[in-house]
Amino acid sequence: MNDHEYNLYIENYLKNDKTKSAIMLIAPWGMGKSYYIQNSLIPHLEHDGDKKCVVVSLYGLNDIKEISKAIYFELRVKKIGSKNEKFEAGKIVAKTLLKNGLSTVGIDLSVREEDLEKLYTSIDLSDKLIILEDLERSGISIKQVLGYVNNLVEQDGAKVLLVANENEVKDLEEKITKDKEGKDTTKWVYTAETEEYLKIKEKTVSDTIHYLCDFDAAIENILKTFSDPNLNTCLEEKDTHGKALIVNEIRSVMADVGVYNLRSLIFACQKTVDIFLNYKNNLDIVFFKHVLLGNLAFSLRLKSNDDLKWGERTNPNSLGTSEYPLYKFCYDYIKYQELDVSEIKSNQETFIERKEYEKKQQGTNTALSILYDFPNQKSVILGCAVEMVRDELKDGTVIPVIQYGKLANYLIAVRSLLDNPDIIDECKTIMLQNLKKVTHRDGRILDRLRIHDSFSFWDDIQVKEYNTFIQEMSSVFQSNAFSYIKEDDPLEYLQKIAELMYDKESDVRQSKSFMDKIDTDKILVGLEKATATQVSEFRRGFLSTYGIANISDFLPNDKDALVGFQAGVQNLLDSNKGADKIVRLQYLWLIGHIEAAIKNY
Repeated sequence: MNDHEYNLYIENYLKNDKTKSAIMLIAPWGMGKSYYIQNSLIPHLEHDGDKKCVVVSLYGLNDIKEISKAIYFELRVKKIGSKNEKFEAGKIVAKTLLKNGLSTVGIDLSVREEDLEKLYTSIDLSDKLIILEDLERSGISIKQVLGYVNNLVEQDGAKVLLVANENEVKDLEEKITKDKEGKDTTKWVYTAETEEYLKIKEKTVSDTIHYLCDFDAAIENILKTFSDPNLNTCLEEKDTHGKALIVNEIRSVMADVGVYNLRSLIFACQKTVDIFLNYKNNLDIVFFKHVLLGNLAFSLRLKSNDDLKWGERTNPNSLGTSEYPLYKFCYDYIKYQELDVSEIKSNQETFIERKEYEKKQQGTNTALSILYDFPNQKSVILGCAVEMVRDELKDGTVIPVIQYGKLANYLIAVRSLLDNPDIIDECKTIMLQNLKKVTHRDGRILDRLRIHDSFSFWDDIQVKEYNTFIQEMSSVFQSNAFSYIKEDDPLEYLQKIAELMYDKESDVRQSKSFMDKIDTDKILVGLEKATATQVSEFRRGFLSTYGIANISDFLPNDKDALVGFQAGVQNLLDSNKGADKIVRLQYLWLIGHIEAAIKNY
């Protein structure tokens, strides 16, 4: 059945059913039940302007009286809203006020509760469809709810549509019995409570409708609902059947994650729209789409684990998908509502740079293009392609560093398919050697290693090898990250190290160690020559990098170097070094910072 057929069935129940029973619409959470009711069923039933539907969520209700109260208020709000255009604009607020017991819009709530109860139960429910959602989330026992519904349909002549995730209502338990030979056998049976529910349901509910969402239509409608120009642009590209490609891609992401949830899609769209709301630079729509789909994958994963973390070893593909990894700036916004707009620009530039390189590979029989298309190649050709990749890596310039993360992914993926699997280790060694030669220290290179669309692993051993190698590449890249600071003048060296710690603290923390890689003896000489302001700036940089409680997670190898550095600064203080007393006060404060950092180890 499609949504139109569901509508016709429920409309016929509303108009013609004489069984004096309810019907039930069931589907798992997030499968579009509420979306269908609000966006398809209600508009269909109320197309002529007559208010035929009353929707009440049982979620959070703890007493049967609250259902009657909620139904009354829903009807009262609709009645007033249909007569007063001004009221229509504030209807949602008014409903909230009503449900919180405030006298408004002509309803006197100062009367006694028992009189209100009579009022709630006196309303005419004929020709009305009472839609009771979230049956499984109610604080009222299902037995009581079904008894109440039975009274509605039998005594009041109402028509009731119950909406539920029945999987959460039916419980199974293990039952051990003896077979003919006296051996224990185990089978799963409904619990006594479930059996009772089914008996009451049989008396109250005549038909159970298994709702199967028209996902393609729902997805497209959800994207259109935002009226966002970028989402609308995504909808413009069609496949050969005229369906928006973005719909297919959203379905694909849901399949990859194994979760189909429209609420997660709405959440992901909202977050993506918000992220780009204040982005004033030119936006590449393909990049926007990749961000959206990565956000969707992450939102779907949050449904089963809302404590997902982006740690030091996090693979963005594991939070997104292999084709649509999650970006760190998106993670920060979704989890902590923090957004660095400059990161959007930086990541988009990286994305475009990578795509332009890969575009040049298309249509050619290059080794890299063969490797990236390995599922469609012959083993012999694949083996030759990997040998060519190795030779191109030796050149050091043919394959850019920005490809190394994706290249590592594919090399590890094909290892078991090669007659000479050791060649993969050769390639990895050459890649590490090439990274050591990178002269410019752009911290974004580390992101380029981690964030890429790629082939998804199928083996835990491969995943472990990949994660380990990414860490090796990051460490090698960072091992010489501070070697470009070669000033012979200790004071200039001090200032540049201070600037690095303050401006690039995130990159510094990714290096595993920092203090044991810089020339601390030169730093101490610089401190001796420094003004109070220069020592203060160094302290600021130190605090920016080391002033976090879990510093040992980021720079685990620095404790001994910090101890030695603290002793060196203490020696400056004890020897009465420095320009004046204020400089020596700065030394004292710096020693306190170093001591606090050491304690965090």
